[in-house]
Amino acid sequence: MDWHPIQGVFLPSAQCFWNRLWIHCDPDLAKAVTESQSKTIDVKYAIYIALIRHENSTIHINFTAGKNDLEKPVHQIFKVENDLRDLNVNIFIRVPIKLGVKDIWTNNNLQIQGCNGDIVEQPTIPDFVAALQKQPEVNCSVAVCRVFKCAANLIRKQTKFYVISGNVSSGWIEQTGLRSAVFELVSTATLDYNKTAYIFFSSDSINTAPIGKINTQVEVYEEKLPLKETIGGVVGGLVLLALITAGLYKAGFFKSNYKKMLEEAGAGAEGPRGDAEALSQE
Repeated sequence: MDWHPIQGVFLPSAQCFWNRLWIHCDPDLAKAVTESQSKTIDVKYAIYIALIRHENSTIHINFTAGKNDLEKPVHQIFKVENDLRDLNVNIFIRVPIKLGVKDIWTNNNLQIQGCNGDIVEQPTIPDFVAALQKQPEVNCSVAVCRVFKCAANLIRKQTKFYVISGNVSSGWIEQTGLRSAVFELVSTATLDYNKTAYIFFSSDSINTAPIGKINTQVEVYEEKLPLKETIGGVVGGLVLLALITAGLYKAGFFKSNYKKMLEEAGAGAEGPRGDAEALSQE
């Protein structure tokens, strides 16, 4: 027994059980259907393929504002799972590679194993600065994207992986005018399959394959200047010293020490004078 989605109108006389999207035919009951009762219907096989962000994908990197020669390693990994049946599909992976006149990745020849990356798409939003200041998402609407076509023969219950790997540069960030922000670097994956033979199984009524997304946060922040911290520490120390000095002065610490010093100086002066008088009397 097998279940198939259908299109068109099915006659109940065909000895099959059916509802809005699915039809199930019993082979034994079907034998009783005569040629005059049979009708031709369009049958589509249900498929379900998941495009998932792999857990080892890079979540977050950061750069210091104003430093345009930095780079950080980034890995974005799509996990493809096929649940229902064997089929051939094309998987299109779109990766932002350039923002304005600056490359996003240090490798100009970014590759994905098992895929052809000859296609380059231009952004649909020319003013990327205004767009990123409203929503800091670096995707194919604001950036030039390389499109990778991955022809896949998917076996039922099979899992495939597609890895985007390289170093992301800090050079493109300065163009945005933002010195403190968290950007989302977004790569996407979509499916292309024979829609006359297959229908994507989903819980909604649209029956369209979803778009897989991988987001990597790229943070830029202002560097704290050590000079300011040093000056602040010195000023704070001087203020503390002044407060301690004022407290000691109010407590009479300096007066008592000064009086003691005067007394010791007077006693020292009388000592030599007394000795001189004694010698003269002799």
